[in-house]
Amino acid sequence: MHLRDKTIPTAYFTTADRLAFALIRALYERGVRTPQDVSVIGFDNLTSASCFIPSLTTIAQNIEQKAKIAMDALFRQMSAGNRPENLILDVTLVERESVAMAGHICGSGCTDPQSF
Repeated sequence: MHLRDKTIPTAYFTTADRLAFALIRALYERGVRTPQDVSVIGFDNLTSASCFIPSLTTIAQNIEQKAKIAMDALFRQMSAGNRPENLILDVTLVERESVAMAGHICGSGCTDPQSF
């Protein structure tokens, strides 16, 4: 992030919703608005993501499925001596208000991506 010289990316993807909340706050304190100036996406789909202002666009994952698949893979590895597996699990994009089209300038409160 290059806030000193006022050049920032058009978007940030964080590895956790809590990091996204902290980022949005830090940007706000420096006069950078979300999503008008920069888009932010979190990961986890915490309950508080929908209550945050602006509500946070995030990636949802099925934690129960993730835990079951991890345990099954661990047991297979322990019992058969298999090598660790690379698995790709499904996730879902939960679209909310913290993302706007890059370069789109709009007035206060313009956060609906459908209006672009």
